[in-house]
Amino acid sequence: MREFEIERENESSYKFTKGSVEEYVRLDSSAISAAMILPDPKNDGQNSSVFSILNRCNTKMGSRLLERWLRQPLKCVEDIEARQKVVELFYKSVSLRVTLKTEALKKCPDLDSLEGKIQKNKAG
Repeated sequence: MREFEIERENESSYKFTKGSVEEYVRLDSSAISAAMILPDPKNDGQNSSVFSILNRCNTKMGSRLLERWLRQPLKCVEDIEARQKVVELFYKSVSLRVTLKTEALKKCPDLDSLEGKIQKNKAG
């Protein structure tokens, strides 16, 4: 199972499934800092990390996903290749990127934020 799997249930419904921790390389904060994967909160310099160079996301949800991918690299070669194919699809298809950016993402709620609100309501 991947980090998330999207299955189309019907014409307007999708099912998201989260994966297990064993599928990822575990990087501690020292490794993340040494490899300059994420921006150093003490350093305001632009492009000082892998994340700041790669992050061209248009939504907070996209930025959080990129950060999660960088913090927790995949172990399985097949999963890595599948992710690369998706990234390549968006890279090569300008029209798909533009449509996604200008239409689909504007209609999509921040699912991480909604999940947090739901969890908060259940706990409260």
